[in-house]
Amino acid sequence: MKLKLSAGAVAFAFAAAAPVHAAVLTSTSGLAAELEFNVVDGNASAAVPAPSSYTLDTQLSISQFTTDLASAISTGTTSHGTDASGNLIVEQFNASPTFTTWLGGRSAADVPNIFWNLQAMGVVGTQTTAVQTVAPGATPNNATNATIKGFVLPSDTYLSALNTLPGYPGGSPGGESVTTPANGNAYNYLGNNDGTKYAFSDSAGLGQSMSFNQYQTNGILTNTLGTHSIFGAAQNGVWTLTSTGMLDFTIAAVPEADTWMLMGLGLLGTVVMVRRRASV
Repeated sequence: MKLKLSAGAVAFAFAAAAPVHAAVLTSTSGLAAELEFNVVDGNASAAVPAPSSYTLDTQLSISQFTTDLASAISTGTTSHGTDASGNLIVEQFNASPTFTTWLGGRSAADVPNIFWNLQAMGVVGTQTTAVQTVAPGATPNNATNATIKGFVLPSDTYLSALNTLPGYPGGSPGGESVTTPANGNAYNYLGNNDGTKYAFSDSAGLGQSMSFNQYQTNGILTNTLGTHSIFGAAQNGVWTLTSTGMLDFTIAAVPEADTWMLMGLGLLGTVVMVRRRASV
């Protein structure tokens, strides 16, 4: 039995206007480096005779993501509205025909072997920034400057390999490709390029959500610990890939100003009632 995608999964459309680049931007672009969406099916079965991976250049830069998130938190609104649970949708992508075909070609038996992640690396002067999903239940640890800098080479090697494929450069929102182990460094970023770099899992399965973490070097000493933070931690920010191929980043809805005022009045009323009862 093959997976069936909903008719709503039409195009991997970047939710906000973005310039079209000739190729995916690597770490040398600094905080303009773009998030790369990677999905891999490492299963070899009768339905899928060889391992295969799908990759998309989202054209969503590190700096643009942080700007979008800050705006959503401060204003309590986004251009994408809310999801069925009332969470604010900060970023949203729908499945392209290529991804729809790839995902729809997996059998039900292959689903447990499908994993995905998002990552980007940027270097500005002596500071290296790495942004990365972290799997459910995993404990993201801090890392030394040397470890964070060590993310860059495998990432850039992977992205440079992708830029040689027919799917890159692409149109809006960016290049995309389907690869197999025969494509070498352009295949399966989840395993053969960064598998030894992290002390935690950076990928999850279909229907699962992951937090989004940032690591930055701190000074130039090799063994000094870098800094670590989680995007939208206080708002339960997570990336989610649904079984129909929709990818989005959501945060818990921020109460509007009048809601906070009503909550404050309600709390004040409770305090007054308690004091009156105490004086009786």
